[in-house]
Amino acid sequence: MRAILISDLHLHADLPDTQALAVRFLRESIPDADALYILGDLFDAWVGDDDPVTWAQPFLDAVTNLSNSGTQVHLMHGNRDFLLGDAFAQRVSATLHTDDELLIHAGDRRALIMHGDTLCTDDTEYLAAREIVRGAQWQRDFLKKSLIERHAEAAQLREKSRAITASKDLELTDANPAACAQVLDRSGADVLIHGHTHRPAVHDCAKGQRVVLGEWLAHGTQFAEFDTNGARLLSWPGGS
Repeated sequence: MRAILISDLHLHADLPDTQALAVRFLRESIPDADALYILGDLFDAWVGDDDPVTWAQPFLDAVTNLSNSGTQVHLMHGNRDFLLGDAFAQRVSATLHTDDELLIHAGDRRALIMHGDTLCTDDTEYLAAREIVRGAQWQRDFLKKSLIERHAEAAQLREKSRAITASKDLELTDANPAACAQVLDRSGADVLIHGHTHRPAVHDCAKGQRVVLGEWLAHGTQFAEFDTNGARLLSWPGGS
């Protein structure tokens, strides 16, 4: 099996260049892969599957075409798009995984994949807020509001989050090495692959490796390839 893993596209109506780059990536780099895994934060904010997001149609069409051509497409939740549901997954012919962690195989190789926000165990303030918004009651109350109200609230939450994150020490908002080693050891995987932190790199762990995916920007990103030879962190476009 050859799998491609990406994260943190943060698609938004005001960022057409990022969407165009992602569409080109799906058309040029994925067709010969067996699977594509999108490890959260596909959208900068997702307010519910009833949002038509007509501005994202080029990307949605590219994902659907990829799936229909034989490449399995898998979605995981991030901290910005945890309201993605089965209706959206069906819309793009993808499989949605709602667990925080997923173990995938390529021959004898095993990779533990996740968005990565739960690895930031030093940021207790964030984890407490995450617990609230991931709760069933908060989500029911939020989804009862109109689309206009939801978009306005999501924008406020994004601005608040950016301000809080900017005020925190960089180490506080990074994945905790001990937490990474713990989940890797518990899973029995050879490599941990995640996004969220926007700090692409390959780290050696006591019992394997940790590959951190990049954020998508107009000029490119860093993604992972996983197969029977292990995991590699690559750039798109090449050399970016």
